[in-house]
Amino acid sequence: MSWRLRCYRAIQRKIGSSIGPWVLKRKWGDGDFSQLNGSSPKDEISSNRRIWFHAASAGELESLFPVILGWIAEPACGALVSVFSQSAIASLSRLKKDAQTRPGKLIVTGDSPWEGAWFGALKRFQPEVFVTAKYEA
Repeated sequence: MSWRLRCYRAIQRKIGSSIGPWVLKRKWGDGDFSQLNGSSPKDEISSNRRIWFHAASAGELESLFPVILGWIAEPACGALVSVFSQSAIASLSRLKKDAQTRPGKLIVTGDSPWEGAWFGALKRFQPEVFVTAKYEA
C-alpha cells in the first residue's frame, strides 16, 4: 500500500465522513430531505409504497421521467428522487412541475447523499425499492 493511501485512510478513520459536507458544500433541492424535520416518509404517505429513484445526471433523470410520473399516478404512491450532478437540477425542477398534476407525491428531491451516508438515508427513508438509471443501458 502506498504512503499516500495509508495517510488518506488514517485521516479518514480519524475524522470520518464529517469533513465532506464541510469542505464540499452541497445542499438539497427545494424538497430538502432535512425539511422533513425528523419525520419519515411513512408520515408523509399513508402506505408503504415508496420508491427512491436516483440518477447521476440530467440524461439519466430524464430517462426516468415516465417511470417516476407513472409511479406517482396512484394516490398512495410516493417517490424520493436524488441526483448526483448539478447538471440535473434543471431537469429536477421540470419533473417537480410535471408531478404537480399527479395524485401521488414527490416526497423529497435533491442531491444524493454523501458517500458513506447512503446506508443511513436508506434506513431513514425505507424505500420499498431503489431504482437507478444507467444512460448507456
